[in-house]
Amino acid sequence: MKKFLFLLLIVSFSCNKLTEKPDPDSNALPYRLDMVFNNPGEKPTESKYKDPQFLKEAGYNGMVPHWYIQCGITYDSFEKGILAKNSEERNWILKKQAWIKTKLAEAEKTGMPVYAFTDILVLPTSILRKYKDQIVIQKESASGTEAIHGKLVPDINKPLTQKLIRIQIDELFSTFPELDGLVIRFGETYLFDTPFHSGGSPVKAGGKEGIEGHVKLLKILREEICEKRDKKLFYRTWDFGFFHTNPEVFKKITSRIEPHKNLIFSIKYTKGDFHRLLPFNPTIGIGKHQYIVEVQAQPEYYGKGAHPDYVFNGVVNGFEEYKQVMDPQEKQGLKDFKGDPNFAGLWTWSRGGGWQGPYISNELWCDVNALTALEWAKDTTLTETA
Repeated sequence: MKKFLFLLLIVSFSCNKLTEKPDPDSNALPYRLDMVFNNPGEKPTESKYKDPQFLKEAGYNGMVPHWYIQCGITYDSFEKGILAKNSEERNWILKKQAWIKTKLAEAEKTGMPVYAFTDILVLPTSILRKYKDQIVIQKESASGTEAIHGKLVPDINKPLTQKLIRIQIDELFSTFPELDGLVIRFGETYLFDTPFHSGGSPVKAGGKEGIEGHVKLLKILREEICEKRDKKLFYRTWDFGFFHTNPEVFKKITSRIEPHKNLIFSIKYTKGDFHRLLPFNPTIGIGKHQYIVEVQAQPEYYGKGAHPDYVFNGVVNGFEEYKQVMDPQEKQGLKDFKGDPNFAGLWTWSRGGGWQGPYISNELWCDVNALTALEWAKDTTLTETA
């Protein structure tokens, strides 16, 4: 039986780059993505995982940059001059736009596909205020705190909200044609780094209204991204106890959406956030759509890489804690999905998640988790050394 070449990883820890190996004919997952998620409101994380050349040589075939790309467009196609020329707001957006273009050029030079991390729906605050009655959800219908769920939150049921989603998608791909697709987040919205933007999830997190809202949003995004532009849409199911962890809700939403080669659902491996004592996510592997699984390589609740914490063996084979919180017949790790044709990939969060520190400079334990996960994604017949 094949085994992980742990010495190969040790070499990588000293900052040498892994040599990309050919994928086995049928054992590689199609999507091998990575993201560095910056702490909201803090200095961006410094990491080799932000370098598309490093990712390419390691064997990743997609990066998920946390650039706030939705804040780099002007909405001139919606209303010419809606963001006044030479205003502080417009100048900030144009500066963001130019910076993103340089980053896209770097990725394109290496041949690294880019699937930008995108919050739905974040818009210029000036637009939300001007058309508040036609966009924003009633305050009493919103849930959660502003820090998590945003402010001036749009309502998917309002026609202008739907129109602005389409306009946003159009301007994103016309402004940044190098984009290969988008990774959509609706479960949380952080506005600490976007001084001229507001918004939040346009979909209510619960009940029949939540199900209908996701169906509406998915149909719009599927049409605009997958069909019209032939780009990839990774739709994250992450929320707090609804779409992300409830199999019945998951099926009620996804069963009403036609599969598409460019539509992939993205699901955390845990039944909730990345806590060790939570069961394996029961929504993984159900339904008719492609899906990828999210794995955190810098565990945010367990030292954030400041001390040894190896999790990927448990992600594949199941954690010992599952004996206490799961039934034996339940699927408990990625090994149980290796034969599923809809299992389309792994997305490692090499850095980030959570808040504040520890702030590490040595990425050893992030490497252990991220690069082991990557090796497995390149050949799912690999097993741990005995």
